[in-house]
Amino acid sequence: MCLKVGSAEVPLPTILGGIGGVPVRYFAPLLLVIAVMYCFERRLTAVERTAVARIMLWDRLAITTLVIALHLLGPLVGMEVARNTMLLLAIALVVQALSNEAAAGAVCLMLLLGVANTGRSYDPSGLVSARWWALPLQPSDSVTAWSVALILYAASLSLPAVAKR
Repeated sequence: MCLKVGSAEVPLPTILGGIGGVPVRYFAPLLLVIAVMYCFERRLTAVERTAVARIMLWDRLAITTLVIALHLLGPLVGMEVARNTMLLLAIALVVQALSNEAAAGAVCLMLLLGVANTGRSYDPSGLVSARWWALPLQPSDSVTAWSVALILYAASLSLPAVAKR
């Protein structure tokens, strides 16, 4: 998707006025995050609780494999897509542990929309730039954004999956 669409912009209504479009590559990770959360939604909790194999461990291994594959494909799709997928998966896993999979996807979407609306400003040269706290909008060489994404991702892997009642 990122190769075909490139830097095409999605029109985005702004809350504070000003900048009105966001490149599609910032929303591409949502497709993967929502697909992963959809698969988690379809789990068989009773079977997983009684299984000999540790299903949660296999789930985390599958997610980590996805993240590694994205980082290997990073030069093709953009390293910020790989970083943002890792960041959004971390946030989705935290929300899933606190609530459920549907809320996890919705929180990630709302986070991206909120950051796209309020996280951009004009730098002194008049170009659009990301504010320091808007991690998904940071360029791919931002060490801070990579560090935070990696720490959140590592911490989210240790959280248990939500147990459906």
